[in-house]
Amino acid sequence: MAATALQCDHGEVVIHFGRLPSRLYNHESRLQRKNPTFASSELGTWWLGDVRYIKHEMTWIGDLIKLETLSKFIVGGDSGARLRELKDLQFLREELTIEGLGNVGEVGDAREAALNAKTGLTSLILGWGQDEGPASGRDAESQMQILDCLQPHASIKNIEIDGYGGTKLPSWIGGLSFVHLERLRLCNCRKTEMLPSIGVLPQLKELEVERMDAICAVGPEFYGNTAKPFPALETAFY
Repeated sequence: MAATALQCDHGEVVIHFGRLPSRLYNHESRLQRKNPTFASSELGTWWLGDVRYIKHEMTWIGDLIKLETLSKFIVGGDSGARLRELKDLQFLREELTIEGLGNVGEVGDAREAALNAKTGLTSLILGWGQDEGPASGRDAESQMQILDCLQPHASIKNIEIDGYGGTKLPSWIGGLSFVHLERLRLCNCRKTEMLPSIGVLPQLKELEVERMDAICAVGPEFYGNTAKPFPALETAFY
């Protein structure tokens, strides 16, 4: 039976199982020892009361191969959850938020997350958890490679990118394959110097671009060199 994880308003995460996967019984006992707010019922409901704690315990989330709803995944540091934990979660649907992308140590982790294979997702929110750009060009290059590997499936309808520190956005953001994309939000990408060809997106209704400090001018590439750019655009925030 599929599992569902829900993000609550007060920062709690509840994970419901039809039956607790056998590989996770050892995790259950470990969580009970380490986290006094952990509770489990005979129906297989897990409750963890601190999202900061979840950040370190998400290393087992990849075992939930039939998980359908995961509202938020937080990438940890050296001992925390790695982005590759999302690899086998092919049944994810609706919205997925990934935070802490600044903690991704290897570009290969982003590639193994296989977001482009998760056809049920309609909304993808990517956050680096930083207000300033990277301290070195090496960090900027790494972030560009990571974001390039996080290309979602063409059925996506909403994309939000916050805190990205690369100097360029990947070409897939303005790619003609995203014919269903309706909303795009780019925020706090302070080192990004150029916007991709967003004008070619046929279904884009809402565009939000804010705190993109390195962009001095918008050229024809933004409109996609098309006679009728932004054919469906209704709202734009700059």
